[in-house]
Amino acid sequence: MKLEAPPYGDVTASCSEEAAGKMDSREQAAFAKTWPQAWSTYREVLEELFSSYDHDNLFEKKQTQVLIVKLIPNKKTNGGADLLLRFSFDDSGITWDIFQKGRTIVHAQPVF
Repeated sequence: MKLEAPPYGDVTASCSEEAAGKMDSREQAAFAKTWPQAWSTYREVLEELFSSYDHDNLFEKKQTQVLIVKLIPNKKTNGGADLLLRFSFDDSGITWDIFQKGRTIVHAQPVF
């Protein structure tokens, strides 16, 4: 699915196909509905990560993709998150992960 990501165009979003992390169509529709309000927060978190790790603003490549994965909440391993947003911007293999519990971001990190 395509999600609007102003001022950077669109984000191509896909959902995990693995049974444990797969979202059903109702959950996907609910995510797409909340995206416009959540996008600015995701963008701010990612831009802060880019800066912290001395990366250029990767949104400017206009190749943003996000994989959405449902998680089983676990306070020890994922801060109790129930959703993982795994952003990628190119073929470098680096992903930029945002862990979310409900509507609250509980952790964000690059994965090299």
